[in-house]
Amino acid sequence: MSPCATMDETWQQIGRYRGRVYNPAHRQSLAPALAELATRLADGPCELLQGGRHQTFRLALACGGAAPIDTVVKRFGPQAAWKDRWDRIHGTKAARTYASAAFLVAHGIGATHPVAVLEQWRGRRLVASYFISRYLADTVSFKDVLLGHLDGHGTAQPLLATLRQVAAGVRRLHDAGCRHNDLGNQNILLCGGRGTTAAEPSVVFLDLNRARCGRPLTLLDRARDLSRVTLPGTLLDRFFAMYWQAEVPRLFRLAETGIRMAFAWHTLTRLLRHPWRELRYRRRLSGTAAAPQHAVYPHARDTWVWDADQEQPLDVVGSGAPWRHPLRLARGWNGRSADEAGKHRGGGLASHGSTRGLPGGAECWSVVRHPGTGVPREAAVLRSRGIQHVFMRVYAHERPDERRARLATAREWLGQGFTLSAALVQSRHTVLHPGDWERFGTEVLAELGAELQWVVVGHGIDDPHWGVWTRAEYRSLLAAIGPWARAWPRIRWAVPACIRLNGARHGSLLRRPPPDLPAHALAVQAGAAGLPRDADLLAADLHRLGARLARERPGTALILSGVPDDEGNCSVVRMALATGYVRACIIG
Repeated sequence: MSPCATMDETWQQIGRYRGRVYNPAHRQSLAPALAELATRLADGPCELLQGGRHQTFRLALACGGAAPIDTVVKRFGPQAAWKDRWDRIHGTKAARTYASAAFLVAHGIGATHPVAVLEQWRGRRLVASYFISRYLADTVSFKDVLLGHLDGHGTAQPLLATLRQVAAGVRRLHDAGCRHNDLGNQNILLCGGRGTTAAEPSVVFLDLNRARCGRPLTLLDRARDLSRVTLPGTLLDRFFAMYWQAEVPRLFRLAETGIRMAFAWHTLTRLLRHPWRELRYRRRLSGTAAAPQHAVYPHARDTWVWDADQEQPLDVVGSGAPWRHPLRLARGWNGRSADEAGKHRGGGLASHGSTRGLPGGAECWSVVRHPGTGVPREAAVLRSRGIQHVFMRVYAHERPDERRARLATAREWLGQGFTLSAALVQSRHTVLHPGDWERFGTEVLAELGAELQWVVVGHGIDDPHWGVWTRAEYRSLLAAIGPWARAWPRIRWAVPACIRLNGARHGSLLRRPPPDLPAHALAVQAGAAGLPRDADLLAADLHRLGARLARERPGTALILSGVPDDEGNCSVVRMALATGYVRACIIG
């Protein structure tokens, strides 16, 4: 091991302890304070940062005539006799932490800067051991940062920047020849706050008593270390890609998956192996920030991170697993094919929807966004193209101030003389909590309901990363339309807001709607990956779905969204409107 040039490698007698002081120049000035460390921790003044068997304290350590050193002291708890004998040969936890921290500091890797290490032995038994390091201000654990990003209001860009930062830090750790062996999210600190400088590391590693430093890491070593990093769904794949900065080696993925599964089994069986200790631990930490990460992070299917650049949620679940979204893979949500579904004519929207004829005057709507390039400027462009109707999506995941700003932009468009329609776009949280969904919709409609022409309820409900996984979940979204329709009777409603043109799925979605559900249109998207290459194919799909609606659900139109805003799609728009079944094409 290559220690730092200033590191004192000799053990000294310091009061009742044997110890090492990292900086030899501080040995004499720190010795009196170190000799009385146990008394100081018992009587104070000091601050307990973390309790448990191994305790962490913060205190100002007197350094002779110089200014006190702001330090963190980790006091390791008592252990079994056989572990004391092992540590007598291989080094105590405190000594191993000290040596690993010194190694990382010497190699420019982020670590808590060591100050000293103390041990007290009585024969073959270890009575006490302490690792003292400098206190790091303005830091937060990777675990807590992730909790902030995964609270349902997070955005993709800061999250991915954090993953990139941590992946680069771990790669530097491994390339320096150090395997951490306990690389959980809680043992990674992120720096960069008010008290740091650009020269300081951005990633700092804690709990180094298991680390092994001083030799190159094999692929298996890297897999073993990275298997302790916890991230939901495809975020882990992204993290590995950032770590390797290239294609992830296949052998690494196989090894990492096997080690992760073995550790997961070890975790699951912990309650059987240590029932009383585990029950006490879970009771003490339940619902607190100190709970283990597998207990606090949302499941991949419940994770919602908004990608502002793509204007959609980050796909955290991934597309490889066949269980990803059973409703998407089924031929129809009720298990019927399109032909079978067409034989059933009652009990759907035909008995609950509008009975009046299809509204005339098919038209193009333009999607408007917040923030845009300026409403007056955009309004002039739309008028020059003959568009008088705008469409705005309002998102349930947005914070109240963001939503108010979006609604204010919608008001500006109304002030410019445009007619307005809107989409209420769900989040995973509002899917799981229908009461919050109803409150969100009520807030939007209370602001704009008197002016809205159409409201599309939901978005992308047949694509799992938009947050809807079961038919029951989507029906819970539809259930709110009844009260809204009674409060705002002028509004016309469009459901089910699917991404794919699939007649069987649309029919099965609406087979048993809530009894007071009004629906004047079906909202469909031109395609998950854009428009078909041939406009005739899209027109044929629309004609089939429209003809079926005319038979089964008189008065129900089609609203086609997802039409890219470029001149090459003019023929597509004309073809769609020419079918006679499309009420509006939403461009943009």
